[in-house]
Amino acid sequence: MQCSFHRELPVMIIRAAIIIAAICPSLAAETLYNGIVLPDEWPPQIKELSREPMPVPYLENRPEVVPIDVGRQLFVDDFLIEETTLTRSWHTPQYRPDCPVLRPDQPWEHKPADNRPCAMVFSDGVWYDPAAGLFKMWYMGGYCTSTCFATSKDGIHWSKPSLDVVPGTNVVLDKARDSNTVWLDLKESNPARRYKMFIVTQRRDEKGGVDMALFYSADGIHWGTPVATSWAGGDRSTIFFNPFRNKWVYSTRINPATVGRARLYAECTDLADGLTRMDEIGRNWTCADRLDPRNPNEALKDVKPQLYALDAVAYESLILGLFSIWQGDPGRPDEKRNEVLLGFSRDGFHWSRPDRRPFAAVSETESAWNWGNVQSAGGGCLVVGDHLYFYVSGRGRKRATDAASTGLAILRRDGFASMDAKETSGTLTTRPLRFYGSHLFVNADARGGELRVEVLDRNGEVYPALSRGLCMPITTNGTIQRVRWMEPVDLSALAGKPVRFRFHLTRGKLYSFWISYDESGASNGYVAAGGPGYTESRDTVGQAAYKAADAVATQAATRPAPSGEWTCVALHAAFSPRDTAEDFVFDEKMWISNGWRSKRGTKDSFFTPDLWSSSDGVNWTLITDKTPYDPYSEMVVFEGKVWAIKASVWNSADGVQWHKVLDKTPFGGRGYGEAVVFKDRIWQLGSGADVWSTADGVNWTCAVEKAPFGPRMGSAVAAYDGKLWLMAGNTPGANDPVEKGYKDVTTHNDVWCSEDGARWTRVLEHAPWPPRQWCVAAVYAGRLWLIGGYHNVGANNLEDVWTTADGRDWRQFESDVRFAPRHEVTPYVFDGSLWVVAGNTWPVVNDVWRLTLPDGAPARDAR
Repeated sequence: MQCSFHRELPVMIIRAAIIIAAICPSLAAETLYNGIVLPDEWPPQIKELSREPMPVPYLENRPEVVPIDVGRQLFVDDFLIEETTLTRSWHTPQYRPDCPVLRPDQPWEHKPADNRPCAMVFSDGVWYDPAAGLFKMWYMGGYCTSTCFATSKDGIHWSKPSLDVVPGTNVVLDKARDSNTVWLDLKESNPARRYKMFIVTQRRDEKGGVDMALFYSADGIHWGTPVATSWAGGDRSTIFFNPFRNKWVYSTRINPATVGRARLYAECTDLADGLTRMDEIGRNWTCADRLDPRNPNEALKDVKPQLYALDAVAYESLILGLFSIWQGDPGRPDEKRNEVLLGFSRDGFHWSRPDRRPFAAVSETESAWNWGNVQSAGGGCLVVGDHLYFYVSGRGRKRATDAASTGLAILRRDGFASMDAKETSGTLTTRPLRFYGSHLFVNADARGGELRVEVLDRNGEVYPALSRGLCMPITTNGTIQRVRWMEPVDLSALAGKPVRFRFHLTRGKLYSFWISYDESGASNGYVAAGGPGYTESRDTVGQAAYKAADAVATQAATRPAPSGEWTCVALHAAFSPRDTAEDFVFDEKMWISNGWRSKRGTKDSFFTPDLWSSSDGVNWTLITDKTPYDPYSEMVVFEGKVWAIKASVWNSADGVQWHKVLDKTPFGGRGYGEAVVFKDRIWQLGSGADVWSTADGVNWTCAVEKAPFGPRMGSAVAAYDGKLWLMAGNTPGANDPVEKGYKDVTTHNDVWCSEDGARWTRVLEHAPWPPRQWCVAAVYAGRLWLIGGYHNVGANNLEDVWTTADGRDWRQFESDVRFAPRHEVTPYVFDGSLWVVAGNTWPVVNDVWRLTLPDGAPARDAR
């Protein structure tokens, strides 16, 4: 009984506070779940918005004791920190390499005919529905013409069901629209109002302005007629629910002359009532300020940024704000520039925005799906096991023709900020905290180091049984790890008492901590737009949600290997036969650089220093027969340029004119290396045991000198699913027994991955495919692919193609039509297809093969 009471006590307190606030809204000094006391006047009155950063009162006047029974406690500000020698780092998510995950591929998504095709979230909503066991997405189908609906079992592969609203389509609201927000309200007691939609439509008549309407639905598909309407507000307005105060909030666009696009805040307990009283209850709220990023375009660098849109959601113990920051409009034919930045609020009104880097950025690549106008989704993010899923819209460069689609960026759970220690041990001591739970959990990466925790009383004296010396060190990486001491200890003995935690960290990252009522690790915090395993809007299940997410991932990984057939589009291309040629996709073309060629009938060989390009794989154009960069330079597209990397570094803005930017790389001109773009840097690996990276091509950093995979050569390398991958290849030294081909090396069939290039994990020691060297990797159709290679054990070429969704479960791709066995092929992912070009079949060849799957990926660099 005592355990049950302790578990329910904080919930009872929160509910009581909500009830009191609802009955007596005029009561002063409302105290929030985290100890923050709101001022008598709420919401605050801001007379005029300015470009100065928003003051955050609760960081200047923090509660004497902070209650922490609600949610994971994140280190996104100093609210919880008394003192520390750790360093805060900010982190951004990684786009899935197969983005966009939803693209316009239906006739109604190509309307109107004179505008771009469109299948994008424009806020709208992406939610996990626990009743259906499905991810659900509402999105703009056709540019400003309708609202459509899609579902997914894993959040990655989406289906567009045929519905009865507009028969034969997935349209759920056949109404012209601008901004739209859909909210899955799991707390709603009326089943007919389980889904809520707030839609904004620009008026095209003499009245002008916008119409705003509120709809309810029982199933998210049939919406009926509006329950409330208004003419107040601006076109990119949204809504969100603040469960900490049981308030709905209209985040309404305004456009004051002093700051441009900005936000009005209007809170209410009933959405329909609030919409009709917007002018009465609205308050000036927030805008872009002088710290927000400017447009890097020289012509627009002096344009002051504006707040284009603001979505918000409760995540764990705070409100997460997704600020779409407008950075200028170059005018047609190009798209405007918006990028998503983060804000955090502990009172639901004031925003702390310490990291002004784009959280979800545009791409400088010419053909990128997100060249411009990246904006957030309603619901903010979903919690999927160890990760947070952020869906965003993105638009191609050409405003009238390039698609508007939906991408997915993935972040570590709680991974917005971490408190870090390197070689020297550091500490973090919290301010006085109060809780009623029993078990301490952390989200930390302590691989190669350790994390220990001690508990102090309010005066800083350590509880002997909870000391650092008796704490069992955490030396692993995990987003839910229980802290234990040598003696069995139940922290419930400290329930209600002010205590401090002191974290001792060496070579690691601490993301969050929390108190759970039981050993499940449930945080009692809010889980944004939900996720597999969560049955309500809060985390009441802990580890069970991780198991549910693992089941979803396993289901996705064990989907049957894609089926299709290879097609030979050119038996003899215009370029000469070759292997070891380098590939890149640039300016909507495939490019092939250099290569090795044997002289027929002799043992002689020679290097081919040419560069060719093709827009269709059939017709190839010679760009130059004498490239200036080092032979066999690795080629990547980065920051809108092509880079050639070997002993020196060159780049080009057009593939024709080349400029040397570095005379000598620190890793030299070693053979069989691979260059790949990962986390906004160029990485070089696969030609030794070391791993290097650079942000500018000139200044290189060694991430690790001796990676655990050893001095590899001839490996396959790729960036996929937020990680670097290295597969197969050889290491020096004869195998036992000696391999039949090259006798002084040992080939491998292992799989390695790394989230940072420095710390590597062996996913598989022996994959189901044979050991090999001189194989290649590609990322296509949401999967990682391994193609061909040389089987040194048997001294023969390979024709097999393997694919995986997780790096662990590999399936062989079968095709009735196959290319000849070969090694050192040149792969591309281009025009929705996977391409295999040239290679060494003994002899070298110059053929071109193409594979197109129904859910093929868009054009991008293959490696």
